[in-house]
Amino acid sequence: MKGYIVCLLALFVALAIAGWSSCGTGTFHVSNVVISPNPPRPGQNLNVQITGTASAVLTGGTVSISVAWDGITVKQINQPVCTIVSCPVRAGPQTINHSVAFPSAAPSGSYVVTIKITNQNGGLVSCVNVTFNI
Repeated sequence: MKGYIVCLLALFVALAIAGWSSCGTGTFHVSNVVISPNPPRPGQNLNVQITGTASAVLTGGTVSISVAWDGITVKQINQPVCTIVSCPVRAGPQTINHSVAFPSAAPSGSYVVTIKITNQNGGLVSCVNVTFNI
């Protein structure tokens, strides 16, 4: 079953994860993020595995993703959670595996991607900062 974490894959899975940290935990606790190959290779698929535990059912909400390159926000999107996962998402352990094409045109520099997920009532589901260099 797909879990909350798939929301984290909306855009940032096309980027290299060198490190990640929580920027807030609500009803979903991310325990690990693994990518391969690490480091990613432009023009090749990037495989991402995210694990965690949901403490509540998710029936709707919003995924907000912000991408900063060398300190400048270069992309920001908001989209409904249920366009990314099949809702409702049940509580319990979740493991998500996803593969995407790594963009061959990504410029060199330092990246920070912030992914914030809120539920159908506006409450925090999870927030993760992902940092990497290309």
